[in-house]
Amino acid sequence: MTETRLGDWTLPPGTELAYCQHALHRDPGFFPDPPAFDPDRWLNAEQALPQGALLPFGAGEHRCIGDRFAVTELITAVATVLRRVRLALATGRGPGRRSAPAPS
Repeated sequence: MTETRLGDWTLPPGTELAYCQHALHRDPGFFPDPPAFDPDRWLNAEQALPQGALLPFGAGEHRCIGDRFAVTELITAVATVLRRVRLALATGRGPGRRSAPAPS
C-alpha cells in the first residue's frame, strides 16, 4: 500500500513478495547442518528459534486451511497404532538423545 524499505531494497506500493519455506527451514543461521535429517534439532533448549523460523503449514492469511485437521489426524493415527503396537528399546540401548553420526 505504501513504499517500504526491506534491507537494501525499496519496494514500491503494490509489490507482491514470496518466500521459499524450504529455504527458511534450512537456514544455517538457525540450524547447524541444515540439510541433515535431524528431528532432535527441535529439542535443543539452548537454541531459541525466532518466531517464524519453522512454518510447517505456512503463516498469515495464506496459512494452510487444513493445518488443524492435519495435526488432529496425526494424533489419531498415532493413537490408533499405539493401541496395537508396543515399542521397546533395542537391547543395550537406553533412553536419551541420539548422538550425531560420525562424519564420513
